[in-house]
Amino acid sequence: MSEEKELEAARRYAEKREEELKKGYTVQVNTTFDKYVKEVYLPKAKNELKATTYRRYCGIMSRILESLGYMKIGQIQPPQIRAFLDDLAEDKREDVKYTPMKRAVEEAKFSNKMQLAKKTGISAATILNIAKGYAVTEKSAQKFADGMGIRIERLFDRNEEPLSATTILHHFRVLSAALTSAMYDGAIPDNPCKRVKPPKGGQHN
Repeated sequence: MSEEKELEAARRYAEKREEELKKGYTVQVNTTFDKYVKEVYLPKAKNELKATTYRRYCGIMSRILESLGYMKIGQIQPPQIRAFLDDLAEDKREDVKYTPMKRAVEEAKFSNKMQLAKKTGISAATILNIAKGYAVTEKSAQKFADGMGIRIERLFDRNEEPLSATTILHHFRVLSAALTSAMYDGAIPDNPCKRVKPPKGGQHN
């Protein structure tokens, strides 16, 4: 499943949770958002999402918890949410991609994909992407370079791109779904995301 399809599946799940979460775990008012998400919300998601979509969902949530996880659920209000969205718009750290240079493309193209996957520790699908010149994650690029015994900067160009508007909107929707869940669990009286203008890229219902 492509990253965009995984994000779309995560978006649909977030919307589903907003509609369906009506009851369940009783949450203490002083519970931190990190504790609630890890002990209550994500376990629910794991039971309902495909494994790849769940991993992507966790990736989105990790950014959210990095900024808001230490706070008690009731302390998360529109100012904190807007600040988080502003930070996402400026954050380049987690969207670093590595574009294969000619040498990497040739190594991937003219090698046995399965053998090279075993040698480098990355999937044959990722090897194929490198052979086609597609950008890959830093982790995959580093594993490929290590497997080939060549320094990463001799095989890949490092590219930093800000998060797309669509990705930021997905973060907002996932946060909103988690807070709606907390509301139904009795931790907060309402969802503060409802009082925040959604980031560009779509509408928040």
